[in-house]
Amino acid sequence: MGNRRGKRERPGASGHLVAAKPSREPSRAPLPAPELAKPDGRHEAASARIALDEDTQANLRLTRWLVRWTAALAIVGIVTAIVGGITASVGYVQWKALLKTDSTTREAFTAVQRPFMIAMDLEIAQDLPIYWKFRTILENTGSTPTKNMTVTSSVSFSVPIVPDSPTDPFDLRRQPGEAYPTITDHFLGPHGTLRIEGISLTTKTLEDMAAARSDFYIYGVARYNDQFSETEGRLTKFCFVVRPFKGPSGLALNNYGLCHHWNCGDADCDRDKRNYEMDRNEILKRSPNAAEISRPVPIGAIVPFYPTPVIKAQ
Repeated sequence: MGNRRGKRERPGASGHLVAAKPSREPSRAPLPAPELAKPDGRHEAASARIALDEDTQANLRLTRWLVRWTAALAIVGIVTAIVGGITASVGYVQWKALLKTDSTTREAFTAVQRPFMIAMDLEIAQDLPIYWKFRTILENTGSTPTKNMTVTSSVSFSVPIVPDSPTDPFDLRRQPGEAYPTITDHFLGPHGTLRIEGISLTTKTLEDMAAARSDFYIYGVARYNDQFSETEGRLTKFCFVVRPFKGPSGLALNNYGLCHHWNCGDADCDRDKRNYEMDRNEILKRSPNAAEISRPVPIGAIVPFYPTPVIKAQ
C-alpha cells in the first residue's frame, strides 16, 4: 500500500479499476486556515496613547478657546468698567454743576425777591404842645412780605464806652418791671414802611440835654423770616444818636445821625460785632478804668410800653 501512495485508480470501461496516471504537477500541501491577527499589549498601549493624545489635544484646544474668550470678556469688562467710571464721573460733575446752578439760581431769585428791612430814617415830630416824638422808620425794600417779624427797640441815655455806640441791640432782653426794651410783632408788605415808637420827651428835657451836651440813642433789632423755604432767619439792626442843640433861634433837633455801630443786616452784623469788640478792647487798653456811665430815662418821658404808653413819673 505504501507503493501506491499518490496513485489513484479509476474504473475502466469494463468496470475494472485502472490505475491513475501520476500527475506531473507537484503536490501542494493544504494551506492552513487563515487566522485573525490578535493585537498584542504594545498595540493596545499605542492605541490608548493615541486616543489619550487626541483627548488631550481636544481639551487643550478647548482650554485655549476658553482662555481667549475669558481674556476677551475680561477686556470687555475692563473697558465697560472704565467707560462706566467715566460716565459716572461725568454724571457726578454734571449733578454737582446742576446743584450749584440750582443753588445759584435760588440765591439770586431769593436775593431779588426776599424782604429786606432797612432803617430809613429817624422821624422827629412835635405831636403835643410840650412833647417831641422820636420814631424809627423801617422799610421793606424787598418784593415779598415779611414773615414772623418781631422788632425789639430801646432808648439809652447812658454814655457808652465806644463813642456813639451803645451795647449790641441783639442782646436786648425784656426785664420784669422795665419799660425797655419794647417788643412788638409786625407784618410788612413789599416796599411798605413801619414806624417804631421810640420815646417822647418834653421840650424842657431836651433843652436841658442840649445845655449839658448830653446825647441819647434810639436803637434796636428787627428779626424776621422770608416766604421761601430752606432759608435762615433774617435780622436788621438800627441805631440813631440824637444830639439836642439850642441856638439863638431856639431848640434844634435836626442834629442826629447813625451810630458808629449797629446799622447792618444779616451776615454783615457779624463783621460789625467784631469791629465793635476791637474798638472796645482798644479803648480799654488805653483806659482800663473806662466804663459806661449809666443815666436813667428822664422824668416825664412818654415810653411806648405796649399796649399803652406810660409817662415816667418821679
